[in-house]
Amino acid sequence: MTSSSIQSKFKLTWINNSSKFSIVNTSTSTYYYAAFEINVVVASNYTFTTESYISTNGYIYNNTFNPDDLSLHVLVVNGNSSANGQFKLIVYNNGRESSFG
Repeated sequence: MTSSSIQSKFKLTWINNSSKFSIVNTSTSTYYYAAFEINVVVASNYTFTTESYISTNGYIYNNTFNPDDLSLHVLVVNGNSSANGQFKLIVYNNGRESSFG
């Protein structure tokens, strides 16, 4: 069995009218987010990381993402497991499902 790696990088900048979600009873009630749909055809483990000047959290969802209910369909959540407030997510996808991150 051979192993391959594909690396993609995205540059994001958040501005006042960027997508946001809210969490009540937190020190910061509004958070910016970016959602990506990931469609894979090969069953494998997939790794997602961030490089940022701000603290980040990562979520991967099965099939749908709902910014009004962050726990709905969530598969993996991570914040600050990498370094300097960054996330590292590792998730297995069977190649037949869509995931959102």
